Amino acid sequence: DNFILRDLDFKPDVATKTMAVQVRAYLEIDIAEQQSWESDEEALKQWRETLEDHGIFVFKDTFRQPGRARTPAGENRFSGFCVYDTNFPLIYVNNNKSKSRQIFTLFHELAHLLMRTGGVDTRLEDYISHLKGDDRRIEILCNRFTGEFLVPSKEFSDRTANLSVTEINISQMADLYRVSREVIL
Repeated sequence: DNFILRDLDFKPDVATKTMAVQVRAYLEIDIAEQQSWESDEEALKQWRETLEDHGIFVFKDTFRQPGRARTPAGENRFSGFCVYDTNFPLIYVNNNKSKSRQIFTLFHELAHLLMRTGGVDTRLEDYISHLKGDDRRIEILCNRFTGEFLVPSKEFSDRTANLSVTEINISQMADLYRVSREVIL
């Protein structure tokens, strides 16, 4: 049984590259396999199944305000959250977000779990500025880990060495790694 939270444990001062390399090796999904997935939907499905195979329970639902059948566009900025438990860790992902955002959320929340914390993935502009100490460090690390995990900096650097920054190239890189344009930028 491969139970990632039993086998891996990180502190808030871990180097993001170190963490990303160890997690990728543990999950046994190399960058070539990730780049072979033909759509964001397939990538989300593969990542979700991989996490579930390694002991993380993943749920998806539409996040909306209680009592409302629909949440107006832009009102709900929460992408997901996780609950740390030694036996039943879970990640909950907002189904309303794009598939690439859901993928980012999976790994952001996985990073929280690997540091034995719960967390919330949000797009609120000033969220991190309200955090202090380890909470702030962990939130920043979760974002950096996710970027490094999904788009390894060395591989990305090699691949983009002779590319200019254009809308087309940014979109192509986002499609290649199955991430959002924001992650590429």
